[in-house]
Amino acid sequence: MDPTTAWAFGFDAASFAGVVGLVLLAAIAGLGAWNVRRLDSARSRALSYALHVGIVLLLGTAVLDPVLTRSFEIRREPETLVVVDDSASMTLPCRSTSTRAQAAEEVTRTVARKVPSARFVDLDGAPVAVPGTLSTRRASSPLLDRLEAWATAGFNGRIPDRLVLVSDLQDQGSTLPPERVERLAHLLATRHRPVLHAIDLSDRTSGVDAAVSDLRFDPVAFYRNVTSAVVEVRVRDVDAPSVRVEFGTDGTWSQSQVVPLVAGQTRYEARFKYRPDQSGTLVLGARVTLPAGTHESNAANNVRLAEQRVLRDRLRVLHLAGHPSWDVRFLRDALKADGTIDLISFYVMVKPSAFFADDLEDTVLIPFPTHTLFDEELPGFDLLVFQNFRFGSFDTDQYAERIVDYVKAGGATLVVGGELTFLAEMLPRSPLKELFPVRIPELKTWRDYFELGEFKPRLTASGARHPIFADAELPADLPAALDRLPALEGANLQGCPLPAATVLLEHPRARSECGPLPVLTTSDLGDGRVALVGTDLLWRWAFVPSEPDPEHLHRALVANLVRWLTRDPTLSPFEIVVTPPARQAEPHHLRARLLRPGGGDVSTWALRVTEWGQTERVPPEVVKAVEPDFPWRPPRDGLYWLEIEKRDEGSHVRQTRPFLVQSDPRELLEPSPLRDVLLHLVQASGGSVTLPERVGGLELPPVSDRAVTRVETSHPFSSAWVLALLLALLAGQWYLRSAHGS
Repeated sequence: MDPTTAWAFGFDAASFAGVVGLVLLAAIAGLGAWNVRRLDSARSRALSYALHVGIVLLLGTAVLDPVLTRSFEIRREPETLVVVDDSASMTLPCRSTSTRAQAAEEVTRTVARKVPSARFVDLDGAPVAVPGTLSTRRASSPLLDRLEAWATAGFNGRIPDRLVLVSDLQDQGSTLPPERVERLAHLLATRHRPVLHAIDLSDRTSGVDAAVSDLRFDPVAFYRNVTSAVVEVRVRDVDAPSVRVEFGTDGTWSQSQVVPLVAGQTRYEARFKYRPDQSGTLVLGARVTLPAGTHESNAANNVRLAEQRVLRDRLRVLHLAGHPSWDVRFLRDALKADGTIDLISFYVMVKPSAFFADDLEDTVLIPFPTHTLFDEELPGFDLLVFQNFRFGSFDTDQYAERIVDYVKAGGATLVVGGELTFLAEMLPRSPLKELFPVRIPELKTWRDYFELGEFKPRLTASGARHPIFADAELPADLPAALDRLPALEGANLQGCPLPAATVLLEHPRARSECGPLPVLTTSDLGDGRVALVGTDLLWRWAFVPSEPDPEHLHRALVANLVRWLTRDPTLSPFEIVVTPPARQAEPHHLRARLLRPGGGDVSTWALRVTEWGQTERVPPEVVKAVEPDFPWRPPRDGLYWLEIEKRDEGSHVRQTRPFLVQSDPRELLEPSPLRDVLLHLVQASGGSVTLPERVGGLELPPVSDRAVTRVETSHPFSSAWVLALLLALLAGQWYLRSAHGS
């Protein structure tokens, strides 16, 4: 609008000062008139009269201080600020199948059409794009605090004329006591304060709700040790005989209980026992469901996720040996020397070829506990070691599938070769063949699959980069160190390595169908790992004359094999670091950190998004630096697996870690509606409450145009030129009196 201009003239002198000044002026004028009579000519007297009049006028204006005022008035349109609630409760239904956030998006589009000049902000004052998708990751909604701040101090330094609140009117974050609410209502009732309008997106058609209000567990659990968790459930207005409570870990619902409901009782508990099958971070989950056909007002609080730290107490290793040998003794001593290993050993006392027995049971000191080991105790072992063991003996073939399933579920096996390892005729057709990372040859006697002669194993390119050998405990120049070790005598002839296998050591001369004969081969099997040592002469590496501790290298190699097979995180070449955002609107930051020189460069990232039974693959993020750091915005709350992967020729290194993204569930668990309080503020300001289905006919009551006035004042006679003119007049008067006086 064009400004209007107005002029005004007045005096600033006080009344008493003005009277005194006028009396003095009259005295000066009378005295001057008396002195004029003493001039000798009429012309001098006339000029003197003129000078006296000028002096009196200047002194009069100086005493009365005239003021000239110029006013500019600009009238502007009312300013409308639309505040959009972006808290977690906006994910709940809104009288229909859509969520409150979706309803808010429709409402903001309608308001933008009706009030083009409106500004849209969230509860932090950040701009909200219209049209656009509303983020709902805020833990709570401090509605009253924001209204008080913007009504008193204004938004960006200016108090808006209209505040339109698009919200479900639930407040979990405000700290206003009742007396401050009343002061705010009184403030909104005064002039030149915003008129408050509310668009109510809450769903009050149904109060039926079941929520997982708490998930209690020990913050630290131990690997493969039974522990428990307690799920606390809150129900409200549920007309059903029972609810179902489920519990699971790492994205799988594994247990459930039916909890009967009692009239008048709102809180219930269900206890679950579980055994962590991995160390590191374990994600626990609890879910409550109502009977089919029950309409629930808030399904977002039915699931609760939490993270638990799992530590390894001691590794449980089962060691089975086919007969006594130096290799058995040195391997057993190396395992017993590790203080983190709880070792259980069983082995046949003599070679079957040296002692005739109708049953292998006759070659052991105590009955072999096959059923106890492979049926009852198997899940409690971290590693199974079969050393020169004839598979199928002691009825182990009856538990073949169970042993393979144990490995695929996260267990591990180490097969150490010898003349008995491949001797079982059933092995090529048994599920146990999956424990071998190579193809099993169809041979009849041990001489058919045993390569005699001394040799020194050769480290492959993949082996040099593998975590088993890329370790500070081993010599830096490993190929040269291996060449200085005593030669081995005899190796198992094997088939080709499987596609997923990695050959770490190979025979320098003997060959398989696909290339050099493998001596040490590793592979993943499901979620577990397997390794095959194709000789029973590694004990010779415990004799290194040039070393002060001759057995050091042998024990370090055994320790690294065990650590890699049991997925010890300290042996991983990489570390995945996730930095949560400091503020809601900021992204997470992912960093892949190289832990050991043998790991090479980080080549690719892959994110797998899992939401308890639903898996979605996200395209991998390609990174080029050893320590990449890039932002990542989870598309929603849930359980994520962050996977780092490096592929080189002949090797594949991968590490995953679970990562939980979950907003603060307070607002979803215990709704705190403040509709009555907000209605009181709306009425105090003269505003209105509108339902979302009526937004199409929304008419915001007009607010009178606000006038902005700018005033400029000037004192034209309070300046230096007035004083200079007065001095000039006085000087002229003195000159006349001196030149023409009598």
